Amino acid sequence: MTCIVGCVEGGIVYIGGDSAWCNNWEMSVGVGKKVVRNGDVLIGCSGDPRIKDILQQVFVPPIYVSNKKKSLLAFLLTDFTNAMKYSLKCAGEKEDALEKECSLLIGMHGRLFQMEGNFHILEAAHGYDAVGSGAYFALGAMHATPDLLPSDRIHRALAAAEAHCPSVRAPFMIEQLGPRYQAPKKRGFAYGFR
Repeated sequence: MTCIVGCVEGGIVYIGGDSAWCNNWEMSVGVGKKVVRNGDVLIGCSGDPRIKDILQQVFVPPIYVSNKKKSLLAFLLTDFTNAMKYSLKCAGEKEDALEKECSLLIGMHGRLFQMEGNFHILEAAHGYDAVGSGAYFALGAMHATPDLLPSDRIHRALAAAEAHCPSVRAPFMIEQLGPRYQAPKKRGFAYGFR
């Protein structure tokens, strides 16, 4: 019961989430973020908050090195998913823990993916995606606001979900993950001269 919204623009991944925590009978606004940065990965978690905590505190995402042998999608389906399953197991969760109505948005290497509870992964074809109970409202808002800045689009999408879905509440938190900055290599003395 939540709304997680993400988009990609200019090689930067943006993912935002609301602050509602719900069960079958009650809803409260929490202080924990539903979008976490873990190494070079941005993960937005809809569903069981314990899964989000494990992904933030226990999960050590493997590092993807671009090569011709394994695409980013193949890496997510194998190495990344296996590391995630291992972390869930180490934290005492069963292998089907993600199937408890849990969906993820994963941002890495300038791309946005959705992981469903059965570990099925699909990439956002439109450059944006959403999961959670407010996802349909958020997707409509994302479609209607292509000219806004990414963080403004996500904020509007979360606000639309809050307006129409009883299990989505502000404040909204938005994270971004850009290309990894690499300092230029030094060449000799100052100004690059030898």
